[in-house]
Formats: sequence, structure tokens, C-alpha cells
Amino acid sequence: MSTATAPEIAPPVSPAPANPRMSWIDTFRGLSIVLVVLGHVLGGLAFAAFVPEAGKERLWAAYDLLYTFRMPALFLASGLFAARSVRKGWPKFAGDKARTLAYPYLLWSLIAWGCHSLVSGMTNSQADPLTPLKMLYDPMQGVWFLYVLFAVMMAFGLWTAKGGNRAGFLAIGVVLHFLVPLWVGAPSLLVQVGLFAVYFGLGLVVADHIRLLGEWLKPRRLVWFVPLAFGLMKGAVAMGWDEHAWLDLVPALFGTLGMFGVAMVLDRLPGVEALRYCGRHSLQIYVASGHASVATRILLSRGLNFTGLPMHIVLGTAAGLIVPLALVAVSKAIGFRYLFTWPASDSPGEQKGTATKARGPIGGPRPRVASVPSP
Repeated sequence: MSTATAPEIAPPVSPAPANPRMSWIDTFRGLSIVLVVLGHVLGGLAFAAFVPEAGKERLWAAYDLLYTFRMPALFLASGLFAARSVRKGWPKFAGDKARTLAYPYLLWSLIAWGCHSLVSGMTNSQADPLTPLKMLYDPMQGVWFLYVLFAVMMAFGLWTAKGGNRAGFLAIGVVLHFLVPLWVGAPSLLVQVGLFAVYFGLGLVVADHIRLLGEWLKPRRLVWFVPLAFGLMKGAVAMGWDEHAWLDLVPALFGTLGMFGVAMVLDRLPGVEALRYCGRHSLQIYVASGHASVATRILLSRGLNFTGLPMHIVLGTAAGLIVPLALVAVSKAIGFRYLFTWPASDSPGEQKGTATKARGPIGGPRPRVASVPSP
């Protein structure tokens, strides 16, 4: 899903995923959304009553390690695809982002709240009746990534409309990131924008050079590049850098580089088109995966009285990927174009492609406090 099909006014950016040599970008997005779904499954199980304390600690350790880089990777990937659409003009750009980000945030946050309310007795937390109001100002009440990305996109669109460039936007993101520890009691939206806008800005700046990275990382270099990147990330985590807002950039960027390398390795393997397909539909997977994973956990634990963690993790992740893609197929088959994005009104051709245009990355902050959807 390029939840981030956004803008840029500077020199034309070479077409990314459209070029076969850049297919690894779709693979990267697919890998990102798989890790997001896996992270949501791990976080949900860590709250589950049937999991012993020792198991919860292992689940949180795995969740935290994934969260170190998967969320930054998603924002960075969104920035990679935000280099063209602002040239259409501010009104067109803002409308596109409202259709592909704000609309699914509102729709799927309400769906998540409704489902949570119906099954509150079987989930890890109770539904808050005020959630529909709270989600208007607090992104953490719903599918938060879309709201935060929408805010970052709007800021970038205004910045470019006023003549700002990508490097300047990245510089602002860096400053905001370093100021976050000083924002005690600040609104949730402002904090999340401060945490993640820097990665989006980095994606904007890297977009012009992403082809060079793909050409430089030949197989012989990937052999040492991938383990080195993840090794440096793990070393930074071991030193506790991921817990400090001024140092967490280091493990996040090393982890993202490692993911780029893994995507390039996977892109050379047979059968990788399934992963690319997930990447092209990551918005749809992001908003709908939680429902499928939670339903799978309830069915296994309450319906079948099965508590084995490996099977819960495998089946929950598989359901979180397959069910949203099935919804995509069904909505296309019946011609319903409003399930994931608001259709474009420019032309019939554009309307037809809307469901797959809204692509991009996703993830979520560690759900220590249950939020919708995190039953």
C-alpha cells in the first residue's frame, strides 16, 4: 500500500517500483507489512490470559525488537513514494490524501471499535464508548499510522507549496524528533508526528538515490551487508539506545538498512511475487489484519482450547495476511469501491484502480495500553 503516494516538487524522481529492476521496493513493502502483522499478533498474545508470564516476557522481547525498526521503515518507505503527487497542486494532493489516508482511518477505526464492542467479553480489554469521539484528536484510538501519516503528508504538502525542499523537511523532522522528550503532556498526534516525521523526510531525500543503492547491493555484497546491518542494530539495542529518543535513530536506521538487504535477497527467489502482492496491498492488510488475527486467537484459545504459542503465532499471522487480501478480492468482484479508500472521481479508469493505488507501509507502537484494535 503506498499509504504514501505523496508529493515533491524538486527534480523528477526516477520511477521506482514500475521499473522491473526496482521490484525489490514492493518486496520491501511486503516484508514490512508481514512484520507489522506479526508484531500485532505478538502484542495481542502478550496480553492474553492463557499465556504464562515467562511466555509474555519472550513475546514482548520479540515485539520490542521488531518495533525498533519496522515502524521507522514504514514511514521511510512512505517517503520514498511521496515524491511526485504534490506536483498536481495542493488541492489535488490534499484531496488524494484525504481519500487514501483520512477516509480509511475513520472507517476502519469505527469498524474496529464496533467489532471490539461486540466481543469485549472475549478480548483482552473492554471497548471505550467514547472512542468514536476520541479518535478524532487521538490517533492511538484507531488505526493510528494512517492518521499520523496523513498529518505528515499535509505538513509536507504545505511545506512544498510554500517553496520548501525535501532536505529542509528532513531537517525539521530531525529537530522535532529531538524535541519529543521535552513535550511532557503534549497531544498524542504531535508526539507521534515528532517521533516519525524524520523517517518520512529521510525517505524523501533517499528517493533520488534508491536506484543506486539497489545497483550497489549486488549479491556478493548482500552476504555481509545484511548480517552487519542487523548486528549493528542489535548492538545498539543491547546498549539501550532504542529507549532514548535522541539515540533511537541509530538502531532504527540500521534495522531498516537490513530490511532493504533482505528484500533484495528475497526478490531474487522464486515465489516472491506473493510478497510483492502483499506490499502492493499493505494498506488493506494493515487496516483489516487485526480483526482476522484476533478472531483466530479467540477461535483457537476459546473455541478449541488450544494454547500453543507457535501455532497461535503462525496461524494468527497467516490469517492477518490472507483475510484482508480475500476482502480485496471480494470487494473487486462485487464492484464495491469504498471498503479501503474513497474512489477517485477524476475518471472511470482512475476509479477502477483506486483500491490498489493506496499502498504503503504500516506498523504500530508497543500496545502496552490496549487501543483499538488490540483486543
